[in-house]
Amino acid sequence: MSVARAIAEKQHDDDLWENKDFIAELDRRTAEFETGKVKGLSFDELTTRTKQAYKNRKRKKL
Repeated sequence: MSVARAIAEKQHDDDLWENKDFIAELDRRTAEFETGKVKGLSFDELTTRTKQAYKNRKRKKL
């Protein structure tokens, strides 16, 4: 959780850790990941999907 906190603190001036809705959303997503309800992506999977989506987007513009 320290990585998420560091990112959140750098991106927002507001103290998100005091926002109950934000904490509830993080808790919900963490529980879904830990129980296997959702599958996370490796960095390689993420970059492959991102590159493919970018290529598809470029093709649509042509």
